[in-house]
Amino acid sequence: MPNRTTASTECLPAPSGLQFDLGVIMCRWRLHCVTVGADMEKMYRQSLVNPDDIELQPIIWRDSDGIERHYQPRTVTYGDGCTPFIAL
Repeated sequence: MPNRTTASTECLPAPSGLQFDLGVIMCRWRLHCVTVGADMEKMYRQSLVNPDDIELQPIIWRDSDGIERHYQPRTVTYGDGCTPFIAL
């Protein structure tokens, strides 16, 4: 059971291996003449969440004076264990 200082993202299960092994990716990368690099964090910020699922990833922020603010991001939140699954 989380306490008041535990972030809700720490309670999420670890990702189940949606990505390939880095060694396999590096070996395949050497076979091509052209490679493409990307910033995954920015990719997630551009992936829109299905409107039916927006309420499933709320952000609750509490200021130092105790005022709570509720946010519902319309894009995928980077850093959660389930982010790769949501982005697919």
